[in-house]
Amino acid sequence: MSYERCKICGKYDFIDRHKCSPKWEATIPEYYGDEWVEVYAFDEESAAENMAERYNSNGDYSLMNGNEITVLVKKPGGEEVKTFICSAEPDIIYHATEQKVSKENAKNNM
Repeated sequence: MSYERCKICGKYDFIDRHKCSPKWEATIPEYYGDEWVEVYAFDEESAAENMAERYNSNGDYSLMNGNEITVLVKKPGGEEVKTFICSAEPDIIYHATEQKVSKENAKNNM
């Protein structure tokens, strides 16, 4: 099994059993204007989140500072457009690593 990036949708997965999510068209009008971008996602909401992540990673991560953007999503070639307001929040992850200390040093640290 080979874990790599799909050449079609860009998702990392085990390629021999990977199936791309459905294709959507999405745009951020204030950023892309009238240009629609292909996005692969499970549903419209996920497509909007993918566009927000793409937008946010292109600069100052403004969505993590309380800002919001409007993302429009539609089926490829479709006319019905859904509007989503997107924001982001940082994900804090804590790590702990055990430190080996002698019994004497452990007593001194108490």
